[in-house]
Amino acid sequence: MITRNLNLIINIGVTVSKCIKGIIFDMDGTLTIPSIDFIELRRILNMKPDQDLLKVLETYGEEKKQYTIQIIEKFEKEASDNIELQPNVNSVLSTFNKLDIKMGIVTRNSKKNAIKVLSLIDVDFDPILSREFTPYKPDPAPVNFILDKWNIKPENVMIVGDYRDDILCGINAGVSTCFFMNSDKASYAELSDYSVSSFDELKNIIITANE
Repeated sequence: MITRNLNLIINIGVTVSKCIKGIIFDMDGTLTIPSIDFIELRRILNMKPDQDLLKVLETYGEEKKQYTIQIIEKFEKEASDNIELQPNVNSVLSTFNKLDIKMGIVTRNSKKNAIKVLSLIDVDFDPILSREFTPYKPDPAPVNFILDKWNIKPENVMIVGDYRDDILCGINAGVSTCFFMNSDKASYAELSDYSVSSFDELKNIIITANE
């Protein structure tokens, strides 16, 4: 079901009805069905649910940091080896491609895993910003970088993601936001301009905005 947070749009001044010329996607849990067990990962790493994995890493000494990265990458590799795309991803993104909508990626996964996962998708993404690009979400830097590269105004760009940091990143950069809802996962729909639970719903939003 598509929902739109009208109060938030008034508060932050985003007019999502404007033509969407570019879409920035999160990867894990947005283009793909969620497969990384973050609860188990945090348990193994002895991290609290509200702790940011990447920010905690920055506080570690080199030896502990590399050990932790190895554990994180093990979880990411297992997920990428068993990846499943969200239903109708390829058909919807192909439609966006035909409409000359630019598409990019901002993920906190590694560049190596991102390339592996995105190879399953029929369209090209440019740029692909992984966690090697810093500062990372929810800092607006990745979105601002893409806006500059595309030379598109913030009001003509949307970010789509399944987590709080995706939406906050978009808000901080002044672009419109769409929360992708996965069943049995926490919802941050109240923060976003739109929320959807399928790519067909996202397609309806974009086509309507571009009419």
